[in-house]
Amino acid sequence: MAIKVCDLFHVYNAKTDIENTALKGVSLDLGDHFFTALVGKTGSGKSTLAQHLNYLLKPTKGEIYIDDIMIKKSSLREIRNKIGIIFQNPDNQFIGSTVEDDLAFGLENANIPQHEM
Repeated sequence: MAIKVCDLFHVYNAKTDIENTALKGVSLDLGDHFFTALVGKTGSGKSTLAQHLNYLLKPTKGEIYIDDIMIKKSSLREIRNKIGIIFQNPDNQFIGSTVEDDLAFGLENANIPQHEM
């Protein structure tokens, strides 16, 4: 799956006293069949970027393409069948008590056979 991010900006709490620009003009082009690690200190925007990839967050400005399809013109189901997020803190999990449980839940809902999980 190819991922392309073009001039992405994200502002939390826009037009308030606590406005915070988390992403400023981020662009990247990740080709198909590659593994990529996002590395940086706390507060550098890694999670904010990841949450944009499956449209948990909407960009303040910029475009994101998954397999050459602009995500804001796609259905959430289509996007989230391709991109999933598992939180690193078990206290933030949605379904199970472990990352493994949450990952399995998503795969089961995508009808992935047990032996492939």
